[in-house]
Amino acid sequence: MVDLHTARNILGRRIEQGRSEQTAVIRRMLDQQPADMMVQRRSLRFGAEGGRLTTNVDGAPRLHRHALAQLASDSGIITPTTVTKAAEVGPVATEALVGFLNRVFGEALPEQRRLVRSVDGEVRGYLSDRYRRIDSAPILEAFISGAQARGAVPITGRASDIRWGFTWARSELLEVNGEALIIGLRISNSDFGAGALDLRGFVERLICANGMTTESALRQVHLGRRLSDDIAWSDRTMQLDTEAHASAVGDAVHHLLDDQRIAQQLATIEDAAQDEIDGEREVKRLVAGQKLGREEGAAVREIYRSADVSKVPAGNTRWRLANAISLLAGQAPDADKRGDLEQLAGNVLQGATQATAR
Repeated sequence: MVDLHTARNILGRRIEQGRSEQTAVIRRMLDQQPADMMVQRRSLRFGAEGGRLTTNVDGAPRLHRHALAQLASDSGIITPTTVTKAAEVGPVATEALVGFLNRVFGEALPEQRRLVRSVDGEVRGYLSDRYRRIDSAPILEAFISGAQARGAVPITGRASDIRWGFTWARSELLEVNGEALIIGLRISNSDFGAGALDLRGFVERLICANGMTTESALRQVHLGRRLSDDIAWSDRTMQLDTEAHASAVGDAVHHLLDDQRIAQQLATIEDAAQDEIDGEREVKRLVAGQKLGREEGAAVREIYRSADVSKVPAGNTRWRLANAISLLAGQAPDADKRGDLEQLAGNVLQGATQATAR
């Protein structure tokens, strides 16, 4: 059974940590606002220095691996995985890659404009010239204001070079099957094409900090007709589009933190804790469907098979499998991978990956 005193102490530490992380992430966001430049892709030239690819983009000679993958996709000839692996092999492969990119972009591709987004002299995004630039500041303001109005507090804040995210939770402890939980929401966005603006429900088993995210709430919000991709929109239009997104975020926050919605989430967890599955088969299914890599699948299988009932709940259930994936997420090497695994854990919790045995 849950030890409420211990759980409250853990929650207090999480809130203190969350406030500190949020401050650091916001500071990083403000310090690393992207600089935008339109370029003709046939004018791009590439080189190598110190084992890293370089570009002739004015003021941004370095090339982030994410932008490199986007360049590969734009070429239509080579895959992002092949390009990023080649850039990591060594100087010979890097030189060969430089020659390939210069020939493709300088000779093979038709002339088209592209939006280059850079930070501190590094190209981090290579995007369509009609990319929807959504200013993060008003989005985040709407999120924080709405979360505070619903009695939520910050739990985590994370940022990588290309994506940021925040998790807030209702400050009261909840209990399901003798376990202390917190329920809230998570927002994430990328200014470099590494993911759309996303707002999801969030559940965490507090004692072990196993967190998982649920379905996107923004899909349920009507924003009006999507901006067409065949027009280069003005800065004013982009600003109005950002304001529409901020309003939608505020509405979605109220929906996700509504008492009725919280009750639905608790019911979903209770169902998952009673839903017995064949864990071995479900992990194989997740690997076969490329929801998990082979090594990740082996790690989840080991956690699921273990006798541990503190880090993951007891039983052969969908709730235990979701927590096993979430526990692996906590060991992820970066914020982006952790977010992907927590989303998968939430999908399993809801039975949204066909991960349950029927």
